[in-house]
Amino acid sequence: MPVLLRLRTKPVSPIIAAAFPPVHRELAKADEVSDLFRFIPFLDWDRCKAARNELVEAFLSSSWPPGDLALTACRVDEVGRILGRVAKQHSGKSYLKRISAEANTLPSNCRSKVRAEISQILDQL
Repeated sequence: MPVLLRLRTKPVSPIIAAAFPPVHRELAKADEVSDLFRFIPFLDWDRCKAARNELVEAFLSSSWPPGDLALTACRVDEVGRILGRVAKQHSGKSYLKRISAEANTLPSNCRSKVRAEISQILDQL
C-alpha cells in the first residue's frame, strides 16, 4: 500500500480503492490493544487512523479523481472519518466540493452516504 500511495502521478487510485479496504481491516485487527495500554500516550496503537491520514494526504496531493477517495471511504465504512480529515486540510473545502461533483459516479448506497457527510461537514465549516 505505501508504494501505491507514493505513485501520485500514476492512475493507481482504482487499485487503491480496491486494496485499501482489506489492508484497513487487517490494521483494525492489529489495533485491538488492551484498555490498560490505551492510557500510555506514546504507544501508537491506532494504525487505522495513520493509514487513513496517509490515504487522505496522498489523494489531496495527487492527480487522482476525488471520487475514488470517496469510494475508498465507503468501502472501509469510514466516510465520516475520512471526509472529516479532508475537511481539516488546507484545501479541504474545495476538495470536498470536487468529491461532491463526482458523487454521481459512485454506487447509489455510497453516493447518499458521501453527500450526507459532505453536507454535514460543510454546514459546520
